[in-house]
Amino acid sequence: AVLHVSFSPNGKYLASGGGDTTVRFWDVNTSLPKFTCTGHRNHVLCTAWSPDAKRFVSADKNGVLILWDPTTGKPLWTKKAHPKWITSMSWEPLHLNGAGERLATASKDG
Repeated sequence: AVLHVSFSPNGKYLASGGGDTTVRFWDVNTSLPKFTCTGHRNHVLCTAWSPDAKRFVSADKNGVLILWDPTTGKPLWTKKAHPKWITSMSWEPLHLNGAGERLATASKDG
């Protein structure tokens, strides 16, 4: 089952995270998957695009974040961010910091 979806800021792609532990990048013009990405070991509960659409992060029920390169579908890094599942996350807006480097996460661990 698909558990979370998000459009890229440029509107070219849709990303989904699912109970099958995969992240998929979809081309909105063709409705076809561009990449099916593996790396999570539990349900992917939330996803977020960086403000410049050059990076994408997914979070799972184990509290793990994976940063992806959406142009290749390859992981850039993996991090155990919380002891319990991540429920929400958001990138810092570009107008606050032109690099858009910071990511805030919320978790079931409080």
